[in-house]
Amino acid sequence: MKRHYNIVTFGIKKNSMMLLFVSKNADDLINEYFLIMRSHGGSSGADIHLEMDEITAVGKDCICEAELLDFMLVIRLYEPQEILGGDNEIIITFDNNKENMAVIKDAVFKVLGDKLVGGYA
Repeated sequence: MKRHYNIVTFGIKKNSMMLLFVSKNADDLINEYFLIMRSHGGSSGADIHLEMDEITAVGKDCICEAELLDFMLVIRLYEPQEILGGDNEIIITFDNNKENMAVIKDAVFKVLGDKLVGGYA
């Protein structure tokens, strides 16, 4: 599955870090989004959860690897996921601008850290 987003943002809450990709429409309303959230601090260690347009995928141990290449993030999962239309890979592209690049270069390491391979790993 491949999706394109206009905005990349990063946030930190008490026990989690979130990398959010957002696509807005002409009225500046959210049209689609993809959230990667890394929670930590619990008894199970760090878990990564994926959410796309209010549908949550499986969490811990679902991501096999991730690769950041310029303005494209490829996430490969161990098994096909229903939220990805049965695919086990999602290709996320985003607008190539200085704001998005400033966020992605730092945030992807914090959220996906040990899952990164190739690219800018």
